[in-house]
Amino acid sequence: MAALGWIRRAAVAVLVTGASMGIAAGMAASAAAAGVPGAGAGGAGTTAAGGVPEASATPTISATTKLSKRRFVAAGTRAYVVGVEDGSFPPIGWHTTGQMGGIWAPPVKALDGLWFQLGGSWLDNAKQFTSGPGLVRLSFPVTDGMRPTVTEFSPDGSPVVLIGLTLVPVNGTAQSVDLLAQAHSQVMAAYPWSSTTPTADQVENPDTASVVGHGVQFQQQQTSDYAEMGSNVTPSQVTTGSGDWGPTTSADQAVFGSKGAGGQLAWNLQVPAQGRTLWVGVSASQLGAGQALSPLRSGLARPLQLLAHKVSERDAVAGQSSFQVPDASVNQALLWSKLNLADLHRTVKDLQIRDVDAGTAYPAPIATVPSLSGIDAAYPDYAEFFGTDGAYSTYGLAVSGQWKTASQQLNAIRKVSRIVNGNTGKVVHEINSTGAMYYGDNSQPGDINETTQFAIAADLVWQWSGDPAVLKSNYAFIRDGEHYLASLDPSANDLWPAGDGIVEDSSLGQQAVDVASESIQALGTLHDMAVAMGDNATAQWAANRQSAMLAAFSQWWIPSQNLFADSLCDSASGGSCTHAGQQLQQRYWTSVAPMEQDVASADDANGALTTMEGSTFTGSCGLYVDGVGGPEGPGGQTCYLVNTGALAVAEANYGRMSQSTTDMDKVAGQLTVEMPGSLPELAQSSQYNPYEAFTSRANVMQAWSSYGLLWTTAHDILGVVPDAPAHSLTVVPDLPSSWPTASVQHLDVGSDQLAVQAGQGGGSITTEVSGAQGLALTIGAVIPSGSSVSAVTLNGQPAQYQTVSTHRGVEVLVTDPDSSGAPQSLAVETSS
Repeated sequence: MAALGWIRRAAVAVLVTGASMGIAAGMAASAAAAGVPGAGAGGAGTTAAGGVPEASATPTISATTKLSKRRFVAAGTRAYVVGVEDGSFPPIGWHTTGQMGGIWAPPVKALDGLWFQLGGSWLDNAKQFTSGPGLVRLSFPVTDGMRPTVTEFSPDGSPVVLIGLTLVPVNGTAQSVDLLAQAHSQVMAAYPWSSTTPTADQVENPDTASVVGHGVQFQQQQTSDYAEMGSNVTPSQVTTGSGDWGPTTSADQAVFGSKGAGGQLAWNLQVPAQGRTLWVGVSASQLGAGQALSPLRSGLARPLQLLAHKVSERDAVAGQSSFQVPDASVNQALLWSKLNLADLHRTVKDLQIRDVDAGTAYPAPIATVPSLSGIDAAYPDYAEFFGTDGAYSTYGLAVSGQWKTASQQLNAIRKVSRIVNGNTGKVVHEINSTGAMYYGDNSQPGDINETTQFAIAADLVWQWSGDPAVLKSNYAFIRDGEHYLASLDPSANDLWPAGDGIVEDSSLGQQAVDVASESIQALGTLHDMAVAMGDNATAQWAANRQSAMLAAFSQWWIPSQNLFADSLCDSASGGSCTHAGQQLQQRYWTSVAPMEQDVASADDANGALTTMEGSTFTGSCGLYVDGVGGPEGPGGQTCYLVNTGALAVAEANYGRMSQSTTDMDKVAGQLTVEMPGSLPELAQSSQYNPYEAFTSRANVMQAWSSYGLLWTTAHDILGVVPDAPAHSLTVVPDLPSSWPTASVQHLDVGSDQLAVQAGQGGGSITTEVSGAQGLALTIGAVIPSGSSVSAVTLNGQPAQYQTVSTHRGVEVLVTDPDSSGAPQSLAVETSS
């Protein structure tokens, strides 16, 4: 597209296995014996005896220590379960205190927990926890002569969680066992919360429990909110009561409160010598008993097929955009990042849209939306749609081919923003699964960064997918949003919109550096979209405003500190401001934004990044929220993975690849801290204990945490920059000096699927691209600083080339006229 668009180039013991034998094979063997799929490539082409999918083709990752202190999540698009890796269900979460764990079918919670008792012993002491693609598995010690494992998953598209208990006799002979499945309900809406007006407790009614058929039905009284529990093996007895808490302590019961109800299924189960699996299902709906009962029955009718299909779908995600890099930690995190994004894909039905004014009001709904889909920010406390989180997550969704999720997220945010904010184009901040819009209406000062980020996110999806619907659906909204931001300029001579960015702190000035930096990129996006839409007036307006902002961006630079201001003052009032035009530098992580958005000059960027790499801004956990000496004090030295990811992106934008991969390692190193295979919200540090109380912890799985891994690898290290709408592609890798190679297979760009491989060594740099059929390809490489080009060949023949100085360094570029998709191999020989 036009050059004015995106400014492109101007501490725990964990057992880890992949496709190896060991745990994967062990899971397959025990599963095959019991007649259930292992964590394998169900439907992927290989099966064991009896039609059971093999496990060996599928990634798994396990933990064996501190299981009683680690949370897990197993999720589908309509339901999920959050528990603890030893098999317990204590109070979890802080939004509604203690209530964010258990089993959910958003916008309704179903159960606080579900527990199995075998021969009088509760299964709450698992010795190994394993994450697989779309499922989790807990392995318990021998109990009552049985070797028990519990498999939990939620089939996509259905508001049900299915839990399979596999029992294999230790002595190899058939026997009968006494078995209980006990559940305690908490049928409640996902909003209000504990701290809102009204509170969750004020609106939640007590539950009733009834025996329905061979299962238990729970209802929140005087509502249409229902939860159902049943099994695929008819129980010998079904009972209800208030005391069905499994092994939950009385102290934990007090946190949950007294509004739930209990239910119990009992069996004298005949277990053959090869083992047996019993499935229990839990479903819920806010639309009545029928809407809850139907998916339960459907799920229990074919749990094996649903599990095999789920694993097969997730295996396909794992195989898409298959990166291979020589850093084992990053390589593993790249794989699981894609699976995390798939696990956070969400669909919610019948949302009642209401503006709850940051939790201070609860008015009548202003609209009903039959269905919204997108990506939840995180489990357990942020299982909601967010403007900022969704925008950052789009980077990973774009490069991993999960375009449908990204497009749905854009549609959800746009639709609710239009309902709440009319034609302003302002993006709302937070949409709860009930439809409660928590923050971000026209009367509130933030977070205006989300309006800029929406435009950038839409551009990413458009550029990678080439889907004209992305352009047509979002263009008018983006145009309105950029004009809205322009209206927030305090004066004709001041280009920077006034309003909160991603950091909401009263010490900051009225204008935020992240908003300013992202506005420049968003205007480039608007320009390109306007050109494509034939809106020449808007294209010219966006170009002029972007050029003016770029020319004035030096207003943010503080030479004495070698940093950009993190905010500016547009008046003497507010925050730490004493006069209009004042530059504030309070050590917030958003100081990285000019480099993250690639709008800083190379000299300023290198100076600022060197400063931010120092101990004031960065520690062993990554980039601090607020650096040493900032207004948040020592508590500011926590590290969100998205912050460190932003630093990795910024370093790579300016060719600082060694520093970038150091930051990527800090992000990847969190993959096994709590839930193996899940990137959390916060990094472990002296200021954040990932094993603190379950009711105060940060999220165990966070969508935006993949940003600095997936995007940096695809966009900077491998240098893939597509323009699918214009049928063009640029591939210019920049390998870290310590990496001899990096590659990706099955990378989708438009209708093409690419393979890219980069290599270096002995003064030679190679770039190989295949699959670019119908795309005008520019292939190249970034040469090391201080070197010169001695020879360039394409497919073994001398090639004409050009060199271009960019923020990354000197790029050697060859335009290839062959658009057949045939493999193209570039070799650049350099000398010092």
